[in-house]
Amino acid sequence: MTATGDVPTAFDPGADSYDALVGANPGYNEHLRLSAQRMNLPNGGRGLRLLDAGCGTGLSTAALLAVAPEAEIVAVDGSAGMLAQARKKNWPDSVSFVHSYIERIAEAGVHGPFDGIFAAYLIRNVNDADAQLRAFRELLKPGGHLRCMNTRCATPGRPPHCGISWPPRSSSRPASSAPATPSCTGICAAA
Repeated sequence: MTATGDVPTAFDPGADSYDALVGANPGYNEHLRLSAQRMNLPNGGRGLRLLDAGCGTGLSTAALLAVAPEAEIVAVDGSAGMLAQARKKNWPDSVSFVHSYIERIAEAGVHGPFDGIFAAYLIRNVNDADAQLRAFRELLKPGGHLRCMNTRCATPGRPPHCGISWPPRSSSRPASSAPATPSCTGICAAA
């Protein structure tokens, strides 16, 4: 079994207590919400199709839904236990859940293009982060947004979370002129 294959199934045994565990961290849900907001999705997401990559129990899905209540959201996770918890929650018809390793979503019937991709706490769990970022780029519509977030050890003056935005938020270039492929190397900036 690959390392990637081990990661999703490792979440299964604790899936029923995952929300309570991360809820004990006062910043967890706030960081998800802020990161979803930073995707700058227009018009409450009206007419947009979004991918929540590595949705887990649906906490990241809820953060996306809060900023884009009118979007279609396809939420994918490789852990059957985490998805079972997500599906127990009350969701609008515009939210669907798919059980698949993120590297194999096409085999599960998930295809782009997407207007935005949100990947919270996912990139650290894939075998090849750069390959996954390239795969996400292929799933995006021209001008689409990719938002990856993760946590790190906090140090004075640095927030305890890290985000990758594509196209880069600091770029004045339109998405169509931004680099064709995002990379994990050297683009981790304060979320």
